[in-house]
Amino acid sequence: MNANPLAATMLTFALVSAALGQGAGPPRAEPYRLAQQYACGEKYCKAMRDCREAVFHWACCGEADRDGDGRGVPCENVCGDESARTLDLVRQFRQELGC
Repeated sequence: MNANPLAATMLTFALVSAALGQGAGPPRAEPYRLAQQYACGEKYCKAMRDCREAVFHWACCGEADRDGDGRGVPCENVCGDESARTLDLVRQFRQELGC
């Protein structure tokens, strides 16, 4: 599939803006800057660079299948098991990303 970088950037901006409740206005700098590191689009867990990217795809892009067992941790091969530490880390990343 050929990805359109402009469309992906616009989708990312819209998703982050919606998650922050800011409509079309400028989003807060930190979550927007973090989210700009990634772009929505089909990507396998084994291709994720880190847990933050896995959380971005799972929470910001609506890729629910990244959490195959539904226990709140996407891409367990990247993020780890469902330990309290991992769940806290996933919550922290969701907050940082604004999703």
